[in-house]
Amino acid sequence: MKTYKKYEVHEVSSIVKDKVKYYFNGEYLFVEELAMKIYKSEGFKTQWTENAYWWEIMCLLFWDVIFAKVRGAISVYSSRYDHVLSPNDEEYDSCFEKQVIQMNGMPNDFFTDGFYSRRKQIIANRLNELQNSDIVSKLIISYEKNYGRNCRPIENWNKYSKENLIEPLRYLDKSKALEICHRLLKNFNAYRSGLPDLIVYSDDECFFTEVKSKNDRLSESQINWHNFISENLNLKIELFLVNHNEKQIANIQSKKIMGPEIIIKVSFGKSNSKKLEDAIRFISRQAKFVKEGEGTEIIYSSEFSTSDISSLFTILDLTRGWKSQKIEIDDEIVEYYVICRSLKCYYKKIIEKAGSEWCKKSDYPGRENPFGCIKISLHEFESGVWNDFGYVDTEKGEWIFLTKDIIEKLKVDIEEIKFCPLLCSAKVFNSIKTLPNKVNPKTDLDWAYISHDYRIWIWYKDKLISKWGNVNVYNSRIGYILNRAHR
Repeated sequence: MKTYKKYEVHEVSSIVKDKVKYYFNGEYLFVEELAMKIYKSEGFKTQWTENAYWWEIMCLLFWDVIFAKVRGAISVYSSRYDHVLSPNDEEYDSCFEKQVIQMNGMPNDFFTDGFYSRRKQIIANRLNELQNSDIVSKLIISYEKNYGRNCRPIENWNKYSKENLIEPLRYLDKSKALEICHRLLKNFNAYRSGLPDLIVYSDDECFFTEVKSKNDRLSESQINWHNFISENLNLKIELFLVNHNEKQIANIQSKKIMGPEIIIKVSFGKSNSKKLEDAIRFISRQAKFVKEGEGTEIIYSSEFSTSDISSLFTILDLTRGWKSQKIEIDDEIVEYYVICRSLKCYYKKIIEKAGSEWCKKSDYPGRENPFGCIKISLHEFESGVWNDFGYVDTEKGEWIFLTKDIIEKLKVDIEEIKFCPLLCSAKVFNSIKTLPNKVNPKTDLDWAYISHDYRIWIWYKDKLISKWGNVNVYNSRIGYILNRAHR
């Protein structure tokens, strides 16, 4: 559930850049402090949490999981590649102590998708253990054992006292708190920002609050967390709006990540399938259900929206393969496979209760899909290694991009998923605007040639050199090449 609380308060200037203060009951307060004062006057306690609070809760409750000695936790650079060490390797323990414990305060894969997949079982075990334990006691033990130790997500051990950390957990349902931690562990890089400003609690109620001054906007990550808290955790999320006009409030209330919903009509008639009665029973419960005809000519139909994608795929799967199945969008008949190709990915995202990181997955570890859609890819653009969609002008030594071919390829990908509510075609095409028309590694030093034997050639001191051929002059700047022409 989402609620909105509006307040009009006198605004004053502040010496802090881009921050204003408000005069309330004889005090000059930042907007979060103002919200806390007002909630206190209403009988609530509050904790100013934002992201850092939950990072610390996650680390303390899952400390042994985060710092588990598993494959992927450390890697060493060897020749051209990072070599991932296994716990059975002789140098593993010493490298783990140096890299993870002393230097980084986190495993090497912490910000990657592999972090969760490699520890999925031990995370599940820890969740079960905590679900059947007093998590406040567990947190206290971990806090006292690990306080002050190097841990990347805990930027400041003194930001929250032990009591500050545990008090909200006495009021928040344990399973809800663990679900928040679980979501962070699934993809810390994607979910680490956007958590609400405050936890508000009393003996009768506990909820989250996002505080916004009149010029603040909701970010995509905040919207994702608000949806997760209200829909997945079934907890109240309240937007505390200071000095907002009605238009601003209406804009916030209508804020959503996905585009316009698509209406899909599904109909069917006579079938010998054993699922016929189930299909009739299900479709007859829909708000837009229509029954036409008599006897063997009866047609059952209803309109489904992408905002209720689960119901759409339920009826599609029940009637799959039937000759009488008919799918229509804007009075145009659409084949079943077209709907699946276009919407199955979105359906899986909803089932997984995933946020925007689902669409941003890339085939390249540690990177986001630049097009904002997992179904659209241009490997050359994502990897930086171009062996297609362009050519080398052998006289000038320039790589010429075939922009028209790139655009045509993206158009084909977009057509494949044109019914997805999250698809933003403009973003897809805007992504490639950063590409120049041509590059020359002799003058564009962030680019290099790659020869057919996969050697990287850079321009250095008026000549082309290979990294392998002359390691000494392969300096750090060239070592971080972002884009490479393939020769």
